[in-house]
Amino acid sequence: MRHSCGPAASNCGSTSGAPAARASGGSGRDRAPASLMAATIAPPQPAASFALEDPAQAISIAPFLARYPVKLEDLLATDALVPSLPEAVNRILTELQHEEPDLQRVNQLLSGEVGLTVRLLRLVNSARYSVGGQRIGTVEAATALLGLNATRQLVQAAAVGAAFKGVPGVDMTEFWRHSLDVAKIAQSLAEDLRLDKGLAFTSGLLHGTGDLILKMAMPERACLQPAFATDDGRYEAQLAELGYAYPEVGAAFASRWLFPDDLVETIRCQCEPRDCADPTYSSLLYLSCWSARAHELDIEGAAPHGVFPYSVAEAIGLSDADDKLRDDKVIAWTPVDEARDFS
Repeated sequence: MRHSCGPAASNCGSTSGAPAARASGGSGRDRAPASLMAATIAPPQPAASFALEDPAQAISIAPFLARYPVKLEDLLATDALVPSLPEAVNRILTELQHEEPDLQRVNQLLSGEVGLTVRLLRLVNSARYSVGGQRIGTVEAATALLGLNATRQLVQAAAVGAAFKGVPGVDMTEFWRHSLDVAKIAQSLAEDLRLDKGLAFTSGLLHGTGDLILKMAMPERACLQPAFATDDGRYEAQLAELGYAYPEVGAAFASRWLFPDDLVETIRCQCEPRDCADPTYSSLLYLSCWSARAHELDIEGAAPHGVFPYSVAEAIGLSDADDKLRDDKVIAWTPVDEARDFS
């Protein structure tokens, strides 16, 4: 989602389905793709080149990082900042990758990881996979209902909640509450379009993980200070200040965790949908972020409900989505206790 095209924006997108052009970049039709823009926008100070062995070091050198942003390649090469795939999850995914996976073995592996099981069941129930509103309470019931592909995606997504703990200056419960809201809206739109609901839900859940990694690396940077859920200009601010932004970082994280390529691309293009060869899911995520942020701003009593991103919606056949995405009842908004269980 192009965040300047959020609820507070006055213009949003070209007829091609792309977000509106940056003030310094000319028209949306003839501007360079985001990947090239990221390479040409220079940060105000030279980027620092170094590696952190411990994310806690980011706090101790915060004054330095406030002046010198970390280069993207150094950030992605720092294992302490970009969480690795847990061994327990890797074992489960390895089993799921077999030509004929042993579902009983998958259930045994999952049952041995209590925290992962709790998060998985929370996601299954949040994602409304249950039939007739009946809540799912066991691993066996969850995997039987989901099937192998959806189980794989939700196992990976459930593990993400445990991968980010104690991020400086971030209320993790609020972060995951907002992310779950985006995921639920994305799933609802995917259902309308008869698309992969699991992919839509997971991309919504993970869309902000790149911002957490940036916050761990550079907790004092100005472009990372506002709360993620209500910051309508975060993407542009990070491009201007760092030369890259959270979608690219989040896509690298998703790739490292072996998420499917189409999900990685959805996260990478969430703020610039037309940069994707197939912009369907990135446009869907864009719209979901717009709707969730409008809701967040309404909660704070500050939502002018700006111009709806019609061009993005029309590009994927959702020309009538305006009323739905502005409706406060578009989903059952995530309560704090549900988000707390996930975080």
